[in-house]
Amino acid sequence: MTTSLTHHYASLTELRLAYMAFLKGGGLFVPSEQPNRLGDRVELKVTLPGDAEPQRIIGPVVWLNPQADNQRPMGVGVAFAEGDQALRSRIERLLADTLGSGQLTWTL
Repeated sequence: MTTSLTHHYASLTELRLAYMAFLKGGGLFVPSEQPNRLGDRVELKVTLPGDAEPQRIIGPVVWLNPQADNQRPMGVGVAFAEGDQALRSRIERLLADTLGSGQLTWTL
């Protein structure tokens, strides 16, 4: 069974907090109260800052924040599949000035 999640990243700051650059193929963290487990298959419909239309990706849950704390919302991290590399490249271009800055994210 595939879970479906939708999220609009309203700003580059929010996108930077969500982007999972440490994954080999990249991924996104999505704030959600929906219960998931590692390995669950998730369909994401995400809208990047400045976009009108969402991008659709399907991938496995590779990160869980089972509850919110002071700095990290509850939600899941979903790894990109090979076919999502255009989206990964676009995100990395948008975040080029901040990737590798050592700033905290919603995952690491």
